Amino acid sequence: QLDIFESLSIERACEFGDSYLLVWPDETVPCGVRVYLNGPRVMRLLYDDENEIEKRFAIKKWSEGNRHRATLYYADRVEKYITKAGLSGDDRSDWVRYEDDGDGGWPVPNEYGEVPVYHLRTAFQYGVPVHKAAYGAQNLIHKLAMGHAGGIDYHTLPQRYAILKEGVSANDFSVGDEDETSFAIDSTGATASADDGKAQLRSEAGSIWMLDGVQALGEFMASDPQVFLAPMTFYVHAMAQITTTPAHYFDAIGQVPSGESLKVQEA
Repeated sequence: QLDIFESLSIERACEFGDSYLLVWPDETVPCGVRVYLNGPRVMRLLYDDENEIEKRFAIKKWSEGNRHRATLYYADRVEKYITKAGLSGDDRSDWVRYEDDGDGGWPVPNEYGEVPVYHLRTAFQYGVPVHKAAYGAQNLIHKLAMGHAGGIDYHTLPQRYAILKEGVSANDFSVGDEDETSFAIDSTGATASADDGKAQLRSEAGSIWMLDGVQALGEFMASDPQVFLAPMTFYVHAMAQITTTPAHYFDAIGQVPSGESLKVQEA
């Protein structure tokens, strides 16, 4: 299945900056060896301080129930550890040997003379995500999209207000539902419940504000969608420039270059 792992391991390396392929014998598969794909959140390959391309060992750490497991891969052995029950693993004393009946002892011998982990990376010595430069623009796009989604509610259910005539209290209006609240004006001019005195000027879509001196009804205008969409387009184009990605990859509606222009952009 290396044809699957090849593209997936490269994609994972581009996403996180690093990915690791662990190769180890496995008698349960026809070829007698299995390749395991690991991300940098669970595996790390450490190099020699003097020779930065020489592998010292690899470590894989993961959680198993309320305990943590760790396996260290050296050129001549494999050491397995597990934390004592309920301990975090932050201290060396939290860890004890983990012995598996199928391993034939501890540590497990490595007969191949090298660390069986291969490092795919986007930079030396450890990689960075290829889209890291896009994080800032992407965060702003998310914020604009959420604001736009919120504005849609106000287009569907506009927020309304009612201005009462002088001398008329909101308590004079009949209440048709026990869940509805009657309103009065407090000394500061804010609308308040006649029952609990708390301000009732709510900002959710479809709400209505009862204000002193009813003589008119109206509704607040919802935000213009272009307030969100125009800067969103700007940040999409900024993302293309920051990451040196052809803009037509992001903007499928715009003019797509053709011929030699397309070749130059995609180079």
